[in-house]
Amino acid sequence: MAPIIHGFVPGHVTEVNLRNALAISGGDISILFQSKISIILWLLAGAMAVMPLLVG
Repeated sequence: MAPIIHGFVPGHVTEVNLRNALAISGGDISILFQSKISIILWLLAGAMAVMPLLVG
């Protein structure tokens, strides 16, 4: 039950912030890739998604 709650609560916050960012940018999704820190975070998220496939 804890993993479901842990995924649900931050997921809601992330969704709200994504909607705010897209509203500010006028719906332009490229705002999510404009800064160096956001690109690094995207790469880290991608690596975390792929790692279980490579290790396991």
